[in-house]
Amino acid sequence: MLQDSVFMAYSEAGALATDRAVARYREILEYSKSGLGKKALILKDTNQIIGYCGIEPFELDGKRELELGYRLIASYRGHGHGYATEAARAVISAFAGPKLFAYVESENTKSLNVLVKLGFEELGLRQIKEKSYLLFLRAENCRGLGG
Repeated sequence: MLQDSVFMAYSEAGALATDRAVARYREILEYSKSGLGKKALILKDTNQIIGYCGIEPFELDGKRELELGYRLIASYRGHGHGYATEAARAVISAFAGPKLFAYVESENTKSLNVLVKLGFEELGLRQIKEKSYLLFLRAENCRGLGG
């Protein structure tokens, strides 16, 4: 999936070459050792992997923060299924940190809607990883895992 341009459409890196996809996969596995990282989203009925969701560190204004991230294959985006919202809600409910960020390209309206449903507050445009994103913060009701 990391090599698929449609799946990676809203990623700052875009579709990854094989070596970068392998490196990113290993990075995800490494984060999982600490309780963070993206986890596969699997449909119960079919056992099909339809994307991922989780929390990973990122740099904001020279400081290490945590961000919620999710990505679905195109056929499961925005059709009223609520997969991204459901997965993100589960991740948030297990999170113990005092604040959690998310960032999204401004034209990614489906993802923007998910963040609003989850109670994130928009903080405006920010430069993250050398690209302009809308930054969001969720600072209440974060409890459970990690932190």
